[in-house]
Order: sequence, then C-alpha cells, then structure tokens
Amino acid sequence: MSHLEWCRQRTAEMAALLEELVAIESPSTHAAGVAALARRLVREFEPLGLQVELLPVAGAGPILRARASRADETGPRPVMLLGHLDTVWPLGTLAARPVRVDGDRLYGPGAYDMKAGLVVAAFALRALRARGPLPPVTIFFTPLEEVDAGPYLSQMEATMRESAAVLGFEPAWPGGAVKTERKGSGSFILRARGRAAHAGADLTRGANAILDLAHQALRVSALTDVERGLTVNVGVIRGGIRPNVVPEHAEAEVDVRFRTLADGRRAEEAFRALVPAVPGVSL
Repeated sequence: MSHLEWCRQRTAEMAALLEELVAIESPSTHAAGVAALARRLVREFEPLGLQVELLPVAGAGPILRARASRADETGPRPVMLLGHLDTVWPLGTLAARPVRVDGDRLYGPGAYDMKAGLVVAAFALRALRARGPLPPVTIFFTPLEEVDAGPYLSQMEATMRESAAVLGFEPAWPGGAVKTERKGSGSFILRARGRAAHAGADLTRGANAILDLAHQALRVSALTDVERGLTVNVGVIRGGIRPNVVPEHAEAEVDVRFRTLADGRRAEEAFRALVPAVPGVSL
C-alpha cells in the first residue's frame, strides 16, 4: 500500500482531527489559545517517537519543535516541516461561524489557513512511521506567522540552514497547486493630524485628517504591481468623532506583500517619502 493510499483510508480521522484543531481558537494575540493548540499537537507527535519541545516566545504562544534525530552527525540532514499555529480570526469567531461540513469540504475559522496543513503534516509522518522509523525530520510550528515573525526569526532561519530542505504546509493555491515560495510582508500605520473645526460654521478653518489619508490611500495603493508580486492593501482606516466636525485625527493600517526584498525596500521608501496632501495636516 502506498503512503497516499494509507492516508486516503484515514480521511475520516483526518477530518476529525481538523475539526478538533479548529475548535481550539488560536488567534495570534491569544497566547493561551496558541499554547492549547500546541499541546494538542504534542499528543500527535510524541507517539511517533519524536523529541517534542514547546519553546517560549515572549508575549505569545510557544513554538512547537519536534525532531527525529539522525543516527549520527554524518548522516543526512533533516527535512524541516514548517507551519504556524496562529490564525487571523478573532477570539469568539467560532461561536458565530461554527465548524460545518458540506459534502467533502469542511469549513471553520482557521481550517484552511492553516490547521488543515498541520493535519496533513501529522498524517504524513504517521504514514511514514507505519513503514518503520521516521527519517531525519524537524517540525517547526510558529505562533505569530500572521502578525510578526520577528521574535523568533533568527531561530527559525538557523533551523532552516541546518536542514536539507524546508517544506511549507500552507494551504494550496486555487486548483490544488503546491506553494513553492512565500512572499515577504510589511505592516504600516499611517497617522494624520489635522485641525478640528465645526463643519458648518468654520469648515475652512479646519484641516481634514481623513481627507489627507484618503489621498495617501490612493498613493500607496498605486504601488501595487500584481505581475511583480507587489501588493498594497489599505485594510483598516479610522478617524473623526462626528459628521459635523472636521476630523483632527485619522489613521490607516496597510498590508504590503512582495516577492523580492528589493521590492519590499522600495515600498518602504515610498511610504517614508509620503507628504501631506491637505494644507494644515501633518503625516
């Protein structure tokens, strides 16, 4: 029996584990939820003979690292299985959007990105273990992928350098194509400070911070070049206190993704070069 057929015969088990993992809400900002998910996965990996560790990360849930050691240091380097424990879904989403199964698809917050990938990794290792000892492998599941890998970036890169290959278990592209690269990302906050005034009696004395950010949103969005793999998304904008007051404050949160580090740096330079468009507003 092939490894793939072994897994196909366990589709129901895989779906049951996925439903269990989705039920453990683990937004990046909820360290306890991320830790609970990590502990549940420890129960999957320890019976395979892996050496499992939960490595603390300040202000976040832990890194889950598990290893099947080489018989000797001259043997083949391990393959690194990379994934993340956190999701983008706020705590409480599950109550509003519970897990449901529709035909051969399972829906739930975090199911696709990327708890299904964690299940695939676990069952791939189970399939290998069913044939004998595991080959050299390192599991590295991170707690902050959706927001900021900075606290453990050097540790992750060091583990990558020790590996013969790194396999990412992020979800497939539409159509099922395997992802072979990951984009870089940047998060920017634009803050505008203007001058408050009554919108009816004193409009011209005001300096509209929201209006300025509207100009900035158009400017940064124009950096997008889909063919190059550079995208800019103004995802959150807030400001003002009421409709009849010229807003003194406004801010926008912007997500940037890029295929090359050079494009990422150019985007950062473009953000730093922004100047106010509305007289009386500082940016």
